[in-house]
Amino acid sequence: MSEQKNITRVGEAVFPYLTKPDTEYNSEGVYHVKLKLKKDKASELVKRINDVIAKEVAQEHQKDLVQSN
Repeated sequence: MSEQKNITRVGEAVFPYLTKPDTEYNSEGVYHVKLKLKKDKASELVKRINDVIAKEVAQEHQKDLVQSN
């Protein structure tokens, strides 16, 4: 998985877990934040996320092809 950091537009943090981990579904705790943006401002971010997902899927597919040969 890519460790590239992305900077997003300014938005509203929703349920941020930045100083204390969220342990509701993971007993070890997870730090995360949801970012609320207006739809017209989010399209660039959605495209970048989809590009990263497509790249990761293609890499895994390529690994599967190499392993099956």
